[in-house]
Amino acid sequence: MDGYVADFICLDRKLIIELDGPFHEDNEAYDKNRDRILENNGFKVLRFKNDHFIDNFDFVLEKIEHALSPNKAPLLLGEGLG
Repeated sequence: MDGYVADFICLDRKLIIELDGPFHEDNEAYDKNRDRILENNGFKVLRFKNDHFIDNFDFVLEKIEHALSPNKAPLLLGEGLG
């Protein structure tokens, strides 16, 4: 995608899922620019820190489900992590 590699992508639903490890902590500006470019191409980008993916997998699945359901309001990162 415009020279970028996605961790996971669903072309039919135009959804990209990124799992962010420690590398991304120091590259926030790069990630924001990359996401903007992908979103300008019609994709929705969801980012999860690796520990959210491992420790809160149900929340990650719920967030993906919300992204794929056009009639649901999006969840905020952190909702449901209590």
